[in-house]
Amino acid sequence: MKAWLLIWDQTERGERKREIVAVLSWRCSKSHVREHAELLFVARAWSVREKMDLARKKREPPPCLGLDDPREGAPISFGTNPFLNAYLVDDLTVESDTSTGFDKAVTWKTRSGGSSRLELRAS
Repeated sequence: MKAWLLIWDQTERGERKREIVAVLSWRCSKSHVREHAELLFVARAWSVREKMDLARKKREPPPCLGLDDPREGAPISFGTNPFLNAYLVDDLTVESDTSTGFDKAVTWKTRSGGSSRLELRAS
């Protein structure tokens, strides 16, 4: 499946933690993906006061990198640890544990030709 994959990426005490927070249609424009990613980032990373300031336009939205990057597959990114990154990916698949039925891992191919795998935490 071709899709936009939104991944929460954080490093704590030298350990990298990644979590898939959304999957959007590949047909979504970069600006539409940016709106989703911005909302998710603010919801998770900002305090209630910061969210109120944003709503009252007393605070700018979080900076977004990569929106105008012409490279194929360049991510759209928010934050500086934690990060929320949106990637346009190909061949997105989910592996399930046959005994429990829970999702076990997600794999995908990047637009630059690499591949990635993310093990999911047990539910």
